[in-house]
Formats: sequence, structure tokens, C-alpha cells
Amino acid sequence: MTNSSQLESEAEEAQADETLADEWVSKDGNIRWSKTPVAVPQGRRLAANVVHQARSVLLLSQNMSDPRLSMEYFFDQSFYEILLLHTNEDVNRRKMRDPDVHRYYQDKFDIQALRTCIGLMILT
Repeated sequence: MTNSSQLESEAEEAQADETLADEWVSKDGNIRWSKTPVAVPQGRRLAANVVHQARSVLLLSQNMSDPRLSMEYFFDQSFYEILLLHTNEDVNRRKMRDPDVHRYYQDKFDIQALRTCIGLMILT
């Protein structure tokens, strides 16, 4: 191997190492994620890309700007009843399997507790 080709291969390896330091690569090597944020475009923006007012969803002539109202339309009462039924069935199974579990883990749930739990999961 000549000295110039060896220098070229070392330069290519250094450049590859530098590239890998700036990004993550998936296991199969098909997807690359950059560690640095995308640069903010310079210059004027198209008029179509400028937001003039806050947008929200209109559903049945109602404005869905309140997250609580949108949750009530997405998760209706029947959803919570089914979830409550199966959650309490699981609590009963666990209670039968291990009766020495702390009392806190044996209490049955109510719909308000499920709504609170789902709301907290969505917020986090």
C-alpha cells in the first residue's frame, strides 16, 4: 500500500468516525438520526406557511380547543365502562392469586380514577 493511499484511507476513516459522532444509526443501518437540530431556514416564509390564528378541530359544530372536551369525544362512557370492567377483573384475579398483597393493590378502581390515569399518561 502506498503512502498516499494509506493517508486517503485514514482520512476517510476519520471522516466516517466524525459522521457517526453526529448521528445515531439503526441496527440495520437504514435509518439515521441526527444529533444536531435542523437549521432554521433563512429568508422569507411563504404566506401559506404563516399561522395567523390558532387552529382547532371542529366536531358537530363545536370547537375542540379544550383538551378535556376532546378527550370526552375520543373516549366515551362505554370505553370507560369496558376498561373499568376488565381492570377490576384483573384486580380480582390478582387478589385470588396472592391474598397477602398490600391492601392498596386490592382496591377496585372507579371511572374517575381511570379518567385521571389516562389524562396523566397523555400529559406525560
